[in-house]
Amino acid sequence: MTDLLNTDWLAQKVIQSSLMLGFAVAILVALIAMRDTRKRATVTIVVFTFAAFMLLIDNYSVIRLSTEFSGLPQPIDSDLLEQYTGLYAGVKWIGTLGFLLLILGIGCTGWLHSKLVGVLSTLGAVVAILYIFGFVGALMRINGG
Repeated sequence: MTDLLNTDWLAQKVIQSSLMLGFAVAILVALIAMRDTRKRATVTIVVFTFAAFMLLIDNYSVIRLSTEFSGLPQPIDSDLLEQYTGLYAGVKWIGTLGFLLLILGIGCTGWLHSKLVGVLSTLGAVVAILYIFGFVGALMRINGG
């Protein structure tokens, strides 16, 4: 995977992951500050907590990979690159899961306001998740995976 060697790609990935992590944490803090004790508020807080943790793991992993590569002699040994690629293959799904949980959490927040807003926000989240799965599936077919 040549993306791991591309410092611009790694920097963009860190920025993307950091922004999503920031949104998840900001929403989580706001929800906790509301002190809403309803079950739906608790579920929403749990969803955003898991999203934040998944995005934190993704963010840390990409930062760690970029710092590892910055200290390696160039060109990188192909066996070593395969090991790092294998590590990242497992981690990239954690970032995707965090992103999907962020969308699901946004869908859940509508229920804290009203039934109508809850239905609309859940519908929007479902459409977004279906689109993402369709897009990821198409990418996998194109890449032969």
